[in-house]
Amino acid sequence: MSRALTDHPQLGRLRRRPPAWLVAAVVGGLACLWLGLHLLAGPSFVRAVTVSNPTLYDVDVDVSDGGQHGHTRLGVVPRRSTMTIGDVADEGPVWVFVFSAQGRPGGQIRLSRHDLAAASWRLEIPAAVASNLRAGGAIEPP
Repeated sequence: MSRALTDHPQLGRLRRRPPAWLVAAVVGGLACLWLGLHLLAGPSFVRAVTVSNPTLYDVDVDVSDGGQHGHTRLGVVPRRSTMTIGDVADEGPVWVFVFSAQGRPGGQIRLSRHDLAAASWRLEIPAAVASNLRAGGAIEPP
């Protein structure tokens, strides 16, 4: 008997599909890894925000995203000075700056992240803040 008559030609290797439980386990593991990385990443930060205070008041400056999630205190910017605050939590697409002095509200301004970035992350406290503080009974320091 000749060898050619007894051997069966290979039609190619048959591929076996992995079991469904293995596919589900791999997909589930990747989903958990992706979710874990996003949950543990924490907030992003802006390198620095510079606040200029042309008023006669030492002004407290807070910032928020405008929602109900609280605010971040940036600090007190002394009168007629400029202060740079480093590593500020990124508030997202909308930044709301809230101003006060001597326990009195001075007002707020709402800016887009795009506008802040275009201004090189610089903000000047508006003159209206001094007017609001004065009207609210804040005393101009000597």
